[in-house]
Amino acid sequence: MNKRRIDAAIPIAYRALKDTGIADEKDSISKTFAGQIASFGTAVMMGSLLSAVAFFSMQSGSDVERPRLMEAIFQILKQDERNVIPDDCERLYDYAEKGVRHIEKERGEDGEETEKIVEGCGADEIRENILNAAVALKLAMNLYDLVDQKKKDPDQEKKTGADR
Repeated sequence: MNKRRIDAAIPIAYRALKDTGIADEKDSISKTFAGQIASFGTAVMMGSLLSAVAFFSMQSGSDVERPRLMEAIFQILKQDERNVIPDDCERLYDYAEKGVRHIEKERGEDGEETEKIVEGCGADEIRENILNAAVALKLAMNLYDLVDQKKKDPDQEKKTGADR
């Protein structure tokens, strides 16, 4: 984690929260988003970067749109001139995948095909860049009002005080 890079990314993250719709027109953010971004950091640290990005890139069962967090992180990375994002990366998953080890097959002089594990390009740097952007995003959320936005049960609204 690079504190200077995180500090420099906070203004970018602040704008990314608005641009991705995480922050609403009232300058507030659901507390659930703050919890999700914290969970993302933990998932990266405890598991793997690629699996965490893949998981948070899909909606499934969350009260908030987790893919927006991945969009915001990618936006932060693209706007920080110190990050070199390859042109073929259209989303955060594509960038994270650049740092993954993979197996390459090569044919030796004897014609035998062998497999070797090749480290992804800049794996540690990519992981650190994504984590720095996630931390900046989490810190930028503190500049907005954090509000509880639980899903309302339509049946609950119809009930009177005596029915509850």
